[in-house]
Amino acid sequence: MGLESTDYVFELMDSLTEAGYPTYIVGGAVRDMLLERPIKDLDVATAATPEELQEHIENNLQNFTYITGGEADKSISNLVSLVNFPNHKKGQPHDIEVATFRIDAGYEKDENGIPDRTRPLLKATKTLEEDVKRRDFTINAMAMDSSGNIIDLVNGQQDLENGVIRTVGKPSSRFAEDPVRMIRAVRFSTRYKFRMDSATRKAITDHLDWLDRISPERMRSELGQVLMNTHGFEELYDLGILPHIMIELEGIKTLRHNPKYHPEGTVYDHYVAMFNEYAGANRGLYEVPVKIQGYGKEDLLAWALLFHDIGKPMSAESSPKGDWFTFYEHELLGSTIFYDNYGSKAKDSPIHFSKNETMAITYTTKSHMAMFWDAKKFGKVTKLVADDNFELLTAVAYFDANHRPKGKSWDDRMEFLKGIRDEVEVRAKAEPYPKGFGKMIADGLNLQGPEIGEAVNRIKDLVLSGKMPSYEAALQYEIDKMKG
Repeated sequence: MGLESTDYVFELMDSLTEAGYPTYIVGGAVRDMLLERPIKDLDVATAATPEELQEHIENNLQNFTYITGGEADKSISNLVSLVNFPNHKKGQPHDIEVATFRIDAGYEKDENGIPDRTRPLLKATKTLEEDVKRRDFTINAMAMDSSGNIIDLVNGQQDLENGVIRTVGKPSSRFAEDPVRMIRAVRFSTRYKFRMDSATRKAITDHLDWLDRISPERMRSELGQVLMNTHGFEELYDLGILPHIMIELEGIKTLRHNPKYHPEGTVYDHYVAMFNEYAGANRGLYEVPVKIQGYGKEDLLAWALLFHDIGKPMSAESSPKGDWFTFYEHELLGSTIFYDNYGSKAKDSPIHFSKNETMAITYTTKSHMAMFWDAKKFGKVTKLVADDNFELLTAVAYFDANHRPKGKSWDDRMEFLKGIRDEVEVRAKAEPYPKGFGKMIADGLNLQGPEIGEAVNRIKDLVLSGKMPSYEAALQYEIDKMKG
């Protein structure tokens, strides 16, 4: 909802309140207003049930539209109504969601008759006091009426002033209802530079196994937002959240680097320094010579950074004096770990990644070391820079080297890689990929499924590296090679 429609929100609130249905702006909008931060959306809660709200709008606010059918009916079943304002533009999403005051009434049962905590049952209630009890944190549980009066039933303003993240009621009860709140506690504390109260922290560390109930899609969304915040990585790690979800990262506080290459200390120290520099650049605190956004979802670079060294614990070998570790070919091991355990084809990945994101992170993890820094053969470098995810790789390589004296070595390497990439782009324009050539490759080489994509990449490499003058010649070369 655009904030230019605020007047309509207040009109709706006033009309419902005058009709005997107390209605308020609730949640994050109230919090951000008190923090004097930009407000993205207004969430509204009311004593009116969906049926009462629909009747009221149709009888008293004829220029407003109560939406029914399709997704709206699914939303209504969860006691959330979708409403459009008089200025609604056709084809745009609904203007606002209006939630009925709710209380939890248990959980739906699975096929074995066991309550499923991922599917809560909700029941309408008539009071804001009851509704507030089911909200996550005190700073998100305040309400505001249309006159701007704040209704604070849980001391949210005091926690906001003191910079404290505290659950509404018993922390374990709120986290049991929805374990995503454990990660959201970290998100709010790192976003606003607040501290979590001790009971909230303890409930997280005591119930890490509840994280297993979070869907891969929600895990991806919530963790990604935290990783983009300053101190997000270290909080997720120190609370045990990341080691629980990604067991390959256990023990990284004990793995000390060769100070010549990573003077920041352990693998954990390296991650902390790298993510904090990335978060600062992401917030625009300083400029960096690489692209931070523009890779699809806004958190993709954060995930590429998280997985780039996932192979270090399993590849660690103690130095002769035992004062630091080597991690030979950790990038190759790490790319395999990511692809097999977390990629789009992984059977039980706790985090969701699309096929394209899987290929991107596999590529950046595999290529961020020797391939990026040391490869000199034209064919190898051509394959590196011609990849669609090359810019993402340069960002990973830059932040990975954040505490090394990059200076001239970085500039020289980027000049070299850019020169090769420019040559590749000239060849790509001179010899564009033929339309329908994928089918010609499949037919010529008698390939199916993923083998076709692999052959396409091989043939592109042959042409873009200059080894073959055309795609047709490259295909014939592959056919001749197949025949022996």
